[in-house]
Amino acid sequence: MLVLLPYMYVADPTRGRPVFNGKIYIGEPDTDPRIPSNQKEATLVQEDGSSVPAEYPILTNAGGIPTYNGSPVAINVDGAYSLSIDDRNDQQVYYYPVNGADSNFLESDLRSIAFDFGLLYSDINNVLVTSVAGTNLDNARLILDISTGRVLDLPTNIPQSSEVVELNNFILTTNNGQFTLTQAFSNTVENRLKGNQNWNVIGSTGDPLPGVTPTLYEVGDEVVSGVEVITINADQITYVDGILNSGNNTGILRRRYAKDAAGLITKTSQYGGIKLPDGSQLQALVDDISTNGVRITEDGSDIVVDVDLSVITDGFRFFGLSEERGLWTDINDEESLISTFDTKIDGRKYIDVTSARAQDVSYTNNEPYTIHVTVVYSSTTANLQSRVEIKVDGESFVEASSGFSSVSEVVYASATAIVKPGSSYLFTQTRGSKQKVTEYKVP
Repeated sequence: MLVLLPYMYVADPTRGRPVFNGKIYIGEPDTDPRIPSNQKEATLVQEDGSSVPAEYPILTNAGGIPTYNGSPVAINVDGAYSLSIDDRNDQQVYYYPVNGADSNFLESDLRSIAFDFGLLYSDINNVLVTSVAGTNLDNARLILDISTGRVLDLPTNIPQSSEVVELNNFILTTNNGQFTLTQAFSNTVENRLKGNQNWNVIGSTGDPLPGVTPTLYEVGDEVVSGVEVITINADQITYVDGILNSGNNTGILRRRYAKDAAGLITKTSQYGGIKLPDGSQLQALVDDISTNGVRITEDGSDIVVDVDLSVITDGFRFFGLSEERGLWTDINDEESLISTFDTKIDGRKYIDVTSARAQDVSYTNNEPYTIHVTVVYSSTTANLQSRVEIKVDGESFVEASSGFSSVSEVVYASATAIVKPGSSYLFTQTRGSKQKVTEYKVP
């Protein structure tokens, strides 16, 4: 039998901790419950199952649990109500009315669960709904069973316009049929593949990375590493303040993830989707892109997540794919680069750029990764060295000199510098002539 905690948990949404030694007031709807004339009668259910009348304020302990004489209790009230929760300093944490709610359902339960699952306030009663009969399930992905306190995952194949008829144990009956649900768990999870999460690695087609300037990416283009355009050209694409968008609301983008050899990664085993500008996640629907604009499906040896920019008109932060539902934490550019380096570093080669590089001229590394620059000079003058110097961002990075030769034979000096993205280098010499310049990078 599933073990459940029977008590209401009061969370402080501004500090990520319980409201300890707080005060709970329950009153008539649309009134201030802290005023005695507005307060409703409530009962407190004790650990042994007995009930006692509530006296206001109802106090919380250090763990944010309502108490009576120091022991945890559950709170019951008939009909609609307003709820106010204050901290130990009498500062209001939150206040809201609950109109027409089921007598066994507390909005605070729903709110606490929402915070536990990393949902935004605006997601309450949308992404997270309750099992009250008549509740619409469109866009919802979690449901609170008010009879047991369980939070259950909603399958993605529930038809639109479905409403709750009954939730009995794990069987959900709707006006569009019955569905078997599974327990949901609140976990902080990371993307299975975090690479390129910040849109900073050039794709295989060599197109420019998205930025402030609107850019057209045609079908088949790889906007960034691992993200390609399919079916419809992606027009007026910009990437500003971490948000990728289409100025013309056109284009379908696809992010690929390789299946594992054991066959455990499938379109129905993963939580795919995108992270929206407000930080919330929008779950991909299996084989369905028309409903909410995000789809997870399979394409040969890959799991793919597709985004229709004509539906996601406010843009999004990045793709996500993980084994469990939970928070998708933003990562910085360096972490994102490291995650994709395994696929990129194997493709780097020594590129001969001798004809394109002149001494005493500054060249900028426009790649999103560090490159290595090697410059070789030679001299055939007896009793003279060959010497070369490379400067990075105006500062001398390395100097190299050859040995002396007493006869007219070739002597070489070779220097190598590391040039980070956005940095510039130039090379110069005091003796000898340029022989070769190479850059170690992806062709």
